[in-house]
Amino acid sequence: MPRRLPTLTLSVGLAVVLFATLRPARGQDPAAKGTTDNPGFPRVNVELVSGQSLVGTLRLAGVGLKTDTDTRTIDLKHVRRVTFQKEPGGHASDTVQLNDKSVVRGRVLQD
Repeated sequence: MPRRLPTLTLSVGLAVVLFATLRPARGQDPAAKGTTDNPGFPRVNVELVSGQSLVGTLRLAGVGLKTDTDTRTIDLKHVRRVTFQKEPGGHASDTVQLNDKSVVRGRVLQD
């Protein structure tokens, strides 16, 4: 008497192999939509004094800041907002607000 093929086992095995090979071919996860142009760089909204607003990608890894006591680089994943201010005498008084809502004051070193 001939043996029957285990069709259920073969079909489940074929489905697993099919899903394993097609999953990487799909590319990026749909949840990561909008990050395909520059992964790792944040999208920013720049509000000018004139009322205009610009949206773009900030191509920096961190913000360099010179304070009265030191110079530091703050990783952008910890930065919520950067405000550029210049007093009439020419002294820069920029602020960097962090995600924990603390504020660091100094002069931003990037142009």
